[in-house]
Amino acid sequence: MRDLGPSLRIKYRLEEIPTEEQAREWARQVQNLISEGVQPEEAGRIAAKYLFTINENLILKAEADTIEALLNRAREK
Repeated sequence: MRDLGPSLRIKYRLEEIPTEEQAREWARQVQNLISEGVQPEEAGRIAAKYLFTINENLILKAEADTIEALLNRAREK
């Protein structure tokens, strides 16, 4: 799961970089939500909010990946 943690931190303004296991759990939850009919971007936000501490004031100078790109990287392992 190549560098998924830092990408999740950037996309969702997380306080900390998720571990590999946390990133896998995020991907599982996103897939479950999508299978229930939730749109991918919303599914990613819901899962991140449930699993991680988000800092809305955090400013990171990087572009965020799409949900599809993040899920593809999660499947690599």
